[in-house]
Amino acid sequence: MRTQEGWIYLSVVLDLFSSRVIGWALDALMTTDLAIRAPRQAINRHKSASCVPPPRRSRQSVLLR
Repeated sequence: MRTQEGWIYLSVVLDLFSSRVIGWALDALMTTDLAIRAPRQAINRHKSASCVPPPRRSRQSVLLR
């Protein structure tokens, strides 16, 4: 992306299911570090999110359906 101060590079990780941005990184240089930081941020955000797993269905409820 061009800015008033020059070019800036953006690396984005998208969740393909929800089409949401789950990680991103900006840098003045396009380096491998930029490409690594976005997925790392996505992983760290996922780990820190308080996810509540869906309730497990019992074997009996699966057989009755």
